[in-house]
Amino acid sequence: MALVILLILLVAGLVHLVMGHFADAGVLLGFVAIVGAVLHLMRRERQKGLDFLLWLQTNQQSIEKGWSYYQDRKVTPNTVLAQYQACVSLFLLTLRFRSPRRIVGSPENQSTGIVYTLISAVAGWWGIPWGFVYTPQAIYRNLKGGYRQTVRELLPNLAAEIAHADKKLGSRANDVSQPTFATARK
Repeated sequence: MALVILLILLVAGLVHLVMGHFADAGVLLGFVAIVGAVLHLMRRERQKGLDFLLWLQTNQQSIEKGWSYYQDRKVTPNTVLAQYQACVSLFLLTLRFRSPRRIVGSPENQSTGIVYTLISAVAGWWGIPWGFVYTPQAIYRNLKGGYRQTVRELLPNLAAEIAHADKKLGSRANDVSQPTFATARK
């Protein structure tokens, strides 16, 4: 649905450009670029989150027995994971999305928290009425360290989390023809 609206706005922007209405074309094309970038970021982050969950599922036995390594980081059942929330709004549209889970203490965790907080602080306020409600919530949660959970707390719900992430992404991680971590599942 969002892609259809973006396509319509892109065509409208191009029509305005051809007609010589450069200010209108600039606004429309700028809006399309910003929303398109946000949608791309959301999809990329969801894919990273799904990849991490599939890695956890593949290495679940090793982690339960002691540890395993994910991107040169030791992951144990007591490893704390964090997710951050971003809020992006424009007029009547307000989107909230979470980052993929990050290992607390890693450089990626710190930069993700900062980026998601800045996105919310800059782009979250512009929606009526939910931008004024969700933006302070997202900023507060991010400044408190995000949504935290240990690997031990995540493992019992892993299949449901994977199904939810897969549905949100619209991918087919259970399809055998795709080269994902799904081939190592039991």
